[in-house]
Amino acid sequence: MKVEFSGKNLSITDALREKVAKKLNKLEKFTGKMVSARITLEIEKHKSAAELVIHCSHDKIYKAKGTAEDMYLAINDAANAIEQQAKKVKGKILSNRTRRGKGKPVAAEILEPESAEPEEPVFRYEKKNDYFIERPVRLEDAYLYLEENNFPFVLFKEIDSGRMCVLYNKGRSNYILVEGDK
Repeated sequence: MKVEFSGKNLSITDALREKVAKKLNKLEKFTGKMVSARITLEIEKHKSAAELVIHCSHDKIYKAKGTAEDMYLAINDAANAIEQQAKKVKGKILSNRTRRGKGKPVAAEILEPESAEPEEPVFRYEKKNDYFIERPVRLEDAYLYLEENNFPFVLFKEIDSGRMCVLYNKGRSNYILVEGDK
């Protein structure tokens, strides 16, 4: 991991470097693998400030600034703020994972007719409102709804054309849009 220190109105001592290194190791439990970190330490009259900017491997940037009378307390404040940010992000990711598993795909099956006479096939119909967006939306909004809920498809009315559409997720970022007549 690349660590860059800068100091304003103070020289960076080995003790400060060790303190920051310990805090970064602790933060890595919450943020995931860190790519780089930039630490700016500053002293103004009776106030110390520490700013931490951490770039993580999952393209997430955490940034926090801590102020206190003591430089070590300022570093602790900034590290605690980044820890809170990381916990919040992790909580959102975990809550999205649990929501995704609730929907189950709808299947229609063809029932065999009892008599030998050729008849029209009978379909069993199940209504599942999760796959239908009731208000008219744009294609981009339907795509976001499909991705957020991890559905195999979504049925919606396109806001510009007024057509009923179905957006299928074929996997690996492949999608099929089927538009109906007006």
